[in-house]
Amino acid sequence: MYFYEGKELVVSDKELKDNALKVNYEFNEKHTPSFEIVGDKLLVKVNHGMSEEHYITAIVYKYENGYDVVRLNANDEPNWEFEYKGNGEIFEHCNLHGIFAIKM
Repeated sequence: MYFYEGKELVVSDKELKDNALKVNYEFNEKHTPSFEIVGDKLLVKVNHGMSEEHYITAIVYKYENGYDVVRLNANDEPNWEFEYKGNGEIFEHCNLHGIFAIKM
């Protein structure tokens, strides 16, 4: 189990690299999550291809009182619809390049 700011982060040992827990907040076209709030929904998208060798393993929506996590497989689309629970941060984990995030 790995933790970021006291919250459990679900990535396996196999997926982690030595620097994977360094969160990158700099914009990266293929890794930085984008989001849209529509009513009571938070729509998250990562502009990243998905293949067995290179894919997004998880999207995490961290808000004031908790967090929601979706695990992805190589054959999934890197998009997800969460229930909007207030502003916070959105993280994504790429199996090759680590964690990228955006503050809402």
